[in-house]
This record gives sequence, C-alpha cells and structure tokens, in this order.
Amino acid sequence: MKYFLPLILLIVFSGVAISQTPMQKQNHRFSKIFLPAPQGGIDDIISLNIEPNPFVNAIKAPDVITGKTRYDLQSNYAVGRRIHAFPDGTIGATWTRGMLDPNFTDRGTGYNYHNGSSWGPHPTERVEAVRTGWPSYQPYGTNGEIIVSHTGAASGLVFSWRENKGTDSWNYFNFEGPSESPLLLWPRMITSGENNEIIHLIVLTAPTANGGVVYQGLDGALLYSRSFDGGLTWDPQNELLEGITSDDLKAVRADTYSWAAAHGETLAFIVGDGYGDGIVMKSGDAGDSWTKMLYYESIDKFMDGSVLYPDHGGTDSYQSAVIDDLGRVHVAVGRQVHNADGIGGIFYFPYFYFTKMILAYNICLYQPVADGVLFGYAANKDR
Repeated sequence: MKYFLPLILLIVFSGVAISQTPMQKQNHRFSKIFLPAPQGGIDDIISLNIEPNPFVNAIKAPDVITGKTRYDLQSNYAVGRRIHAFPDGTIGATWTRGMLDPNFTDRGTGYNYHNGSSWGPHPTERVEAVRTGWPSYQPYGTNGEIIVSHTGAASGLVFSWRENKGTDSWNYFNFEGPSESPLLLWPRMITSGENNEIIHLIVLTAPTANGGVVYQGLDGALLYSRSFDGGLTWDPQNELLEGITSDDLKAVRADTYSWAAAHGETLAFIVGDGYGDGIVMKSGDAGDSWTKMLYYESIDKFMDGSVLYPDHGGTDSYQSAVIDDLGRVHVAVGRQVHNADGIGGIFYFPYFYFTKMILAYNICLYQPVADGVLFGYAANKDR
C-alpha cells in the first residue's frame, strides 16, 4: 500500500494543476489525427534523481539502419509482425517501402536479411512485382520465409515466399476476399506447425470509406483463413468467427488487431478499437475452434456517439499480445480517456498525464516512475 498512496496523491495534485484542454475529435476512423504542436521547446535536459533499476540496462547498442523509406504511414494502429529472429542467429526484416512521393507508385515491401554477421545492402526495389503495402513477415517451411501484403485492388493480397531465407527468387500467389466483399486490406499473418508450414491469416474486408461494402452487418469485418499446403487450398477460407461478428462489435477498424506468436497448437489474436470491447480470440487446436475472451470490457461495445457517456477509461488500439509457456495470453495496450457527446461525437484524451499508461493484462509489471505516471499496470485475469 505504501507505493500506491503517494502515486494516487501525486496524480490527483497533478490533475488539479493542469488546466482543461479541449479534447480532439477523431475526424474519421481512418484519417490521421493531428494534435496541437507544443508551443516552444526544451532547451535544457532535466536531471531526475531516480534510483537505478537493477533489472533494466539503460545502455543500448547503436541503431542500425536496415533500409529506407519515404512512405511514413507504416500502420494506422498496431504494427504487424514484420521482423523475425531465426534460431540460427539470422534475422529477416520488412517494412512498407516507397521512395517516389507523393503518389508512391513504387510502394511495396522493403526487405533486408541479417546473415548472422551483418545486414545486407539497403534494398532498391520492392519484393513484389505490383504496388503493395502493409507487409506481414514470418518463417515458412524448414528454412524459408513468407510475406503477405495488400494490393488495395481486386487482386486482393499478395503472398511472397521462398524456400531458403535470404536467398533464392521469390514466388508469388494471390488471395481474394469473399465474392460479396472481394477487396481485402491490412493483413496480419503467423505460421505454426513443426516446420512453420501452416499459414494463419486475419484480414479486414474493405470498409465503405475505402471502396468496400458492408459485409455481414459490419463496415469492416475481420476474416480468418488457414492453409496447410502453401496457399493451394484454405480451410477455413474468409471465415467470420463467432465472437467477432456484428453481435459483438460495431465494426473493426484498420490495424486494430494483432497476432501473438504461435505456441505449439495454441494460437491467439486480439481485436479492439478502444471504444468497444477488447477481444482475445484463442485456439488450443491450431485454429480448428476458437474461444472469445475480453481483455477490456467497454461500457458500450457498439459505441457510436449517439448516447451520452462522460469521461471513462478505454484503450488506444496500439496493442500487442504474447502466449507464455503455460498457454496464457498476455496483452499490452495503451490507455486513453474517452467520452461521447450523445449527438454523434466520440472524443479522446491521448496526452493527459493521467492517461499515460500501458495496461498489461496477465503480466505483473508495476513500476511507478519519478513523475507519478503509471508505466505498468496489471489486471490479473486468468486468460
């Protein structure tokens, strides 16, 4: 208790000292959000007298640039799995690459490989033969690698793969959405199995704002697919899982979902736009069946601004998940304060002192820092 009381008092007094700042309204769920820039800057480094943390080394290795891009929007919210460290000490890294602004006709997957000793030269062209974006990268087969990215066109997604990582030519195949909603965007992928031979895919049907249609009652539906044979066949294919249907959420927004790395036959992905429920979808049989759990329960899972809600806690959709050795799912996500005005507006505070938190579900991580901000928070739920 002696840790909690000073922290609470400091937060309360800090809140009193801070004048009210107008909340920023989110113009559109897929638009960039522009917040007021700070007036002025820091010209002096403030020294904090903090007792050293014996568990964290503050010294880090120098940054290494693996490649370049002028295309800044790497994700709308959560970042997909774009880098993988292999057991043999090699590393594969990907990103959305584009150098020809403003239209970026050359946009595609940037890729570089660390052979265990050094990184390769910076790539000068994309992996794919067509314009793509939003790569997701995983090991594939005994020594290979695989990438999925979206085209933003009727051809759907492009899978790029090769049997030997870091070398050989890339092979390609396409993946399309359901006939009622063929346009797919913002994919996420993992592989599982003894030799990483099983492909698991979640991907969003394009919302109406992005040229798509409402699919099974959702203006943005997250679909699951699985392949055991390198994409020749899929079972299931473009399935809307029970637990993330129109009975469970209003819609899924771009990049508000994330896979955990597979742990044997245990799989998990998370979905949450910050206003509705934060959902964990978990499978213990490599994707044959799924169970829904909540890591955050919203006061209104269909929140659209039509009902008045005063300030309340929520999440920021920048979320990540892992599965531990016991098969438990751990979720980390940023905290925000939300409200709804009752006439169609939903607002959020992303920058107040009392919203600067990382919520860690199932992870006992409590470390208050000098200014009273809660850096870690544990909600111990048996997941």
